[in-house]
Amino acid sequence: MENFGTKTIDFTGVRVTADGAEMIGGDENTLGSIKTEKKATLEAMFLPSAEGEVHLTIELDYRSDLNAIRTLRYNYTVQAKPPVETEVPLEPVVEATPEVVKEDTPDDLIGRLLLGFFGLGG
Repeated sequence: MENFGTKTIDFTGVRVTADGAEMIGGDENTLGSIKTEKKATLEAMFLPSAEGEVHLTIELDYRSDLNAIRTLRYNYTVQAKPPVETEVPLEPVVEATPEVVKEDTPDDLIGRLLLGFFGLGG
């Protein structure tokens, strides 16, 4: 939403309802004040109950110049499509990689001792 007016808008509450869907987030919000030429974002999520039309209603409560609470109501209709089914497994498959164990030979032991003696590791 963007304020194109000449005064700050003081929103006191925002409600989003859905007919044909379940609201799963953002159904009640507060936007606060939006200054002139500034924007605010409203996020709401819904889960359609079936394929077809979903009717959304957004109600914005604001305080008027006379200090009275007014409500703006916007109605939207969207088309819900069936979910896309994928063949992705629910849990990731982790393949174990064999661990390579290197056995120390007498030559490796002597080499590590010499490197340690000269302070180069070991």
